[in-house]
Amino acid sequence: DKKLAVLKEEMTSLKKELAVFEKLEANIQTMAESARDEAREIKRDLKREMDHIEKTTDDTERRVKEDSREFGNAIRALEKALNNPLSAISK
Repeated sequence: DKKLAVLKEEMTSLKKELAVFEKLEANIQTMAESARDEAREIKRDLKREMDHIEKTTDDTERRVKEDSREFGNAIRALEKALNNPLSAISK
């Protein structure tokens, strides 16, 4: 009877430990899923931010090229005006 009582006590203890491990496993699984979801969200946010930066960079490059072209045209027009013999301004 004593051996049976000890075995029953050990079985009860093992069942309690098993329940603790099962809860721990479930918590780890939940945390892993949460981490995956957060990583996906961060990845999406980074992609949106990179797309925004790329668009801003492209727009800036386009404006710089346009401004450079306009500046060059203005300088050429001034050079023509200065080289014009009918101009009152001379070099």
